[in-house]
Amino acid sequence: MGNTLFLRKVGNFYHAFDEDAIVLFSLFHYRINNGKSGFPKDSLPKITARLREEKISYRIKVSEEEEEIEDFQEENQYQEIYQKGEKEYRLFHKQEKIAEKLFSFEEEKVDQVLNFVKSLIET
Repeated sequence: MGNTLFLRKVGNFYHAFDEDAIVLFSLFHYRINNGKSGFPKDSLPKITARLREEKISYRIKVSEEEEEIEDFQEENQYQEIYQKGEKEYRLFHKQEKIAEKLFSFEEEKVDQVLNFVKSLIET
């Protein structure tokens, strides 16, 4: 695992993979599919502004010749954001599985589950 978020431009989108996708999830709640996350090229200024604000080192590969790099060295918060994002993503993934299962239930069964959850929350 690195300490620098790597973004690669592919067509009109920027993509991040694996741990870097988790960092994007933590900061922007971008979906992750098959270990990959992405956003449209027009969002890049918003993304880089937030990465600088959070002091996350990044490297953006625009083309073979063009690259943008920001390195915060000792101040780099990549690992902290990644660890936070990993926990958030695991929880999000569990919530999605629960929601998928609830959609397959009849309304009466959903009500039973919701009443059970409500009883847990109120104790």
